[in-house]
Amino acid sequence: MFFCSGPPRTYAVVSPCERIEDVALAMHPSQRVFARVTSTVELWSTSLPSAGRRLLARCQRGGQWVEQLEDDEDTSGRMRESETRRIWAVWVSGDRLAVVEKDSQSVEFYAFEGLHKLLQRAETPHLLAAEDPTVDANAMLDQPSFTEPEHEETERAKATSTGLQLAAKFVEDYPLNQGASQSDYEDVAVSMTAVSGSKYLFVGMASGMISVVEVADASDAMDGKSSWFSNADNSTKIWKIDVRTHLAMPEDADPPSCYDVTCATADLPSKITSLYLVASFEGGKCFIMLLSPAKKSIDQLLSLRETIRQLQVLDAALPQV
Repeated sequence: MFFCSGPPRTYAVVSPCERIEDVALAMHPSQRVFARVTSTVELWSTSLPSAGRRLLARCQRGGQWVEQLEDDEDTSGRMRESETRRIWAVWVSGDRLAVVEKDSQSVEFYAFEGLHKLLQRAETPHLLAAEDPTVDANAMLDQPSFTEPEHEETERAKATSTGLQLAAKFVEDYPLNQGASQSDYEDVAVSMTAVSGSKYLFVGMASGMISVVEVADASDAMDGKSSWFSNADNSTKIWKIDVRTHLAMPEDADPPSCYDVTCATADLPSKITSLYLVASFEGGKCFIMLLSPAKKSIDQLLSLRETIRQLQVLDAALPQV
């Protein structure tokens, strides 16, 4: 099991309209492709012995949050506000990519038409080639692409590319600010984590709640026949974890935001029965939870309090060299 968390990753895009923004990388569970997310979503093959990286698909990000950000840009394309944007991206079940941006109120989902077949072909290239002699060698993951440069920030990068091997598409955004109270409606995302390839997505909220998005097991979100999200039993659902009563905060104080979450499990991503969730809150509070997601229950809860003060006391008690 691995826990991972890190600081924001910032880079500058040199383009006709330079804009500083965050970049998120998400490795597919197969380790054969990864997604790169900024204001666009790109799918790349990983570096292989016989070839370098290869751009497979690209599309513009979509959803209400992205439209709102576009309204905040001036005519030159530069953001009016100087605050750096923070993005998280992770693969969920069905070879779909989930993207959450800080201060947004929804999860963006993206799908890649033909990705499942391409990964199958990469696993058994000789078998599939023998069964289907018409398979184009250029459709293999381990073949370099000469028609598309590795990285090209031009006007063409701002639109969905039609000359690439796979078709990337924004599917839908799922609202996180669901609930009966006004605070639920105004709540925004401040962190996100998931076990890559699983159907459980954990989003830390500014209110201190942890929203759990249970993604529907859709076989193909690209068919356009129906939405993932409905009232059916097999549709995507949201439920929330509330540990704010254990924070021991004054009644008149604003609840500390859940600024960081990370998780790990020993189960297969498709068969998670229990997982560990680590949630950090403003003010130095941290909880380690053992969850049973299918039962929506917390089996164990370990609270780490006053960690900053304890570290200061420990440091003062150490002998000075």
